[in-house]
Parts: sequence; C-alpha cells; structure tokens
Amino acid sequence: MKPSLAWPPCRTDALQRLQAFVPKSGRSYAALRNYVPEYQQLQSNESVKPSPVSRLSPYLRHRILLEHEVALAVLNAHGPSQGQKFLQELLWRSYWKGYLQQRPQIWRDYLTGCEHAQRGLNLEQGELYRRAVQAQTGLTCFDAWASELIQSGYLHNHARMWFASIWIFTLRLPWQLGAQFFLDHLLDGCPASNTLSWRWVAGLHTQGKHYVARADNIAKYTDGRFAPYGELNERAQALPLDKAYQSEPVTFALSEPVSGGKDNEALLLVTEDDLYLQEFPLPWHQIGEVVLVRSDWSRLSAPVAEFKASAFEGGATHLSRQLGRPVEVIDANQLTQKIIATGSNRVIHCQQGVGPALDGVGAPLSQLQQHGVEIIGQWRDWDRVLWLLEKGAAQTG
Repeated sequence: MKPSLAWPPCRTDALQRLQAFVPKSGRSYAALRNYVPEYQQLQSNESVKPSPVSRLSPYLRHRILLEHEVALAVLNAHGPSQGQKFLQELLWRSYWKGYLQQRPQIWRDYLTGCEHAQRGLNLEQGELYRRAVQAQTGLTCFDAWASELIQSGYLHNHARMWFASIWIFTLRLPWQLGAQFFLDHLLDGCPASNTLSWRWVAGLHTQGKHYVARADNIAKYTDGRFAPYGELNERAQALPLDKAYQSEPVTFALSEPVSGGKDNEALLLVTEDDLYLQEFPLPWHQIGEVVLVRSDWSRLSAPVAEFKASAFEGGATHLSRQLGRPVEVIDANQLTQKIIATGSNRVIHCQQGVGPALDGVGAPLSQLQQHGVEIIGQWRDWDRVLWLLEKGAAQTG
C-alpha cells in the first residue's frame, strides 16, 4: 500500500484532516483514544475510515502542520477542560523532543547500541529477530501489528506500547533494534518520541517504571480481536538502568542577520524537521538561495521514503512560490559543496532537533563555520518555551 493513499503529504490534506478531527478531539477522544481499531488495508479507490485518534502525527513530525495551530483549533472547539487529554498527548511530543535535545548522548548511545545489538545476536536470537521484523513470530497480535506497520507506515500509539513491551519482555530482543525497526517504518518516525518511548517501556527512562503488555488489556482495547492469554511475559522486570544522563544546556539566543544587499544574502537551509516554515519569523528579504537537505534515507522503508520525498517536493513548491525563485533539494553530503558554489558567507536554518536531520547537516555546518561562514540557527517559539518548561520540570521533579 502506498502511504499517499492514506496520508497525502501536503498541507491541504493535513488541514482537512485536522478540520475533520477537531469535533472529536474533546470528550470523544478522551473516552475512545485507547481503543485500537482493526487495520484497514486501503485500495486505490477507498478512503480512510473514521478513527478515534487524530492520525495527524506524520504531518506534525515534518511540521506540515504546526503544534500550536492544532492546539488552538482544539482549544477553540472544546476549551482547556474537555480538550485536556488530547492536548496532553500533543505536548508529550514536545516534551520528548526537549528532553532529548538536552541529553543528546542518549541518541548517540542508541545509534551505537543498534550496531552492538545487531552484532551481538546469536543464531537463535538472529532468527527470532528476522521473524519479528517479517511479522512471522507466531504471536498473532504482534505479527498483525508488525504487518500493519510495514504496510501502512502507521501504528496506533497503544499498539506501539504493546508491541514494544512484547519485543523487549516476551521475545527478549534488544530494545534498540525494536526502536530502529519503528524508525525505519513509521511515517511519523520522530527520533525523540520513538527512542525515549522505547526506553520508557523498557524501564530505562524513569527508574522503577516500565510497561508490561497484558493479555486482558489487549483483549479489551482491541474489542476481543486479539486475546493472547498465556502467550506473554506478564511478570517481567524492568531492564537494568544503563547510565544516568545529565541535562546539557541548549542555547536559544537568536542571531539576527544584518541588513544588506546582494553580497549579504543568506542561503536558507531547510530539513525534514520543518519543511514548510509556516509562520516562521525569518528575514525573508535577506534570503538568497534555498536548499532542502535530505538526511540519510538508506534504511527507510519504501512507504516512508516515498512519503518524505513527496513531502520534500511539496515543501519545495511552497517555498518556491513564497520566495518567487527555484528551490533545490540536495543530499546532506552535497551541502558543503553547494554552499561553497553559491559563495554565500551566511547560512540561516531552522534549528534541527537531535536526530537524523541534525546528524546530516551538523558536521558540514560546523566545518563551514570554522572557515568563516556565519551559521544562524533559528528556533521556533513553541520549542523554546516548552523545552525551557521541560528543563524546569526536570529540575523540580
């Protein structure tokens, strides 16, 4: 199934989906959000059936939709009380992003852990891992969710928690490889939400807390489609804490580009973390060339790569119309040469969160900065405010 059938990666579709969901984002969402509907494999002439959850996450991940416009739509329709449960879920995404931004070593250790875990699998574990990622474990519920994820690029959040718990505690496979499997196949694959959620399930995020999937809970919230009684490890203990991560300061100060003529025009760099730059306070009159930079997509499933490619195309078209000039899409390994070729001595970019986008552009930007190119990273107010709140909560909690 092509993701474009269910999630056309464009802002028009995202806004229509938001409009359709808002009436259900209050009490209805709070009452029904944990129920996991049966997977509907779409044909080319079918549309997505109504869902109790928003299914906006692929758009939020790439900021085709903005968090604050979603929050405002829900608040205007239901007020803070009735809209509270959905707003809490929306804010969790920002919490995870802020938490990882202030503890980037977690991401680096995850990447290293994936390599070590893959090499460390014995023959039996390797075979079980192969069957898990091919939806062939023999656990009916788990295989159904794996198949849905592979085919559609999406999985209900409750099913993600069950899946992660079964992966870690029943199959006893390394959590890093499960998190990698998700990131490879999720249209909304957020490095922060994904990595930290898997660590939370395993008991590595909050000491003394882990998540164990229970057959009765699965049966209840799948309306009896799955009832894996006697098949799960429901007495599992949390994984031992690996290490403590200290918060690192994040600099939110904005560097304002100086005004100038042609010689002072800046190159604007855009990544998958913020493709449309909607309502972004940039000095547009000072922008010269614009490039959209792809990170390494070599591991991504075909549906995810297709979604991102289409989203990049839409972002490029949107920015080209806004600026009245062509916008180029390049790979991260082409960035240094591109900036040198333009002769620009300034680069403005929407600051990336910890993850693949930053991994792709971080080293080239650092090298260019060392050679006299001014690198100006701009943050969204939403991130600056909420990440500072997260820091305060972590210090007081």
